[in-house]
Amino acid sequence: MIPNINLLPERDRKTGTFAWMFYIFIGIWVILLFTIGFQYFQTKTDNETLQREIDSLTLDKAVLETKVMEQSNNVGNDFQAAVEYVENLPLPTSKIITELLQLLPNEHSYLTYYSYTGGNVSIETAFETLDSVAAYVTALTNSDMIRDVQVDAISTTSFDSNEEVEMYFDILPRYNVLITIEVNISSLRSTGGDVDE
Repeated sequence: MIPNINLLPERDRKTGTFAWMFYIFIGIWVILLFTIGFQYFQTKTDNETLQREIDSLTLDKAVLETKVMEQSNNVGNDFQAAVEYVENLPLPTSKIITELLQLLPNEHSYLTYYSYTGGNVSIETAFETLDSVAAYVTALTNSDMIRDVQVDAISTTSFDSNEEVEMYFDILPRYNVLITIEVNISSLRSTGGDVDE
């Protein structure tokens, strides 16, 4: 009989399971490294694309900010030019004349001279009594179109002493009044939509 001699070492089943687990672990590790590498390169590409877009948007932002600054300067200049244009428009002084004539106290009062210069009006009026002068100055002071009223001079019509006084009994003496008026410019400016303009 021949003896059964086995010179090979006995295989342990535990080592086979361990090897399988080792191979599975290595496979998972390789898949994980491949996934991480793919994610790295994908993220790197996305990052470069985003950086180019950020640079482009930053350049666009700078261009738009420059345009906004130019437009805001132009708007300020346009606004200033519009204000200067409106301030230089001729004002309807006929409104002042109408107001001055309407405020005359009675039919025996007359506006004999009118001069408008840069917001100031010089007028000469003729009245029969000093009460009429006072009433007219009060009415002017209370008017919304007028800012300030100054009576410069009051004089009466004088007769020559050489002429006979009896001829002038039926003529009443007249008081000539020189008045300087400061006009409220904002009341003359057109608010738009006026029919009489």
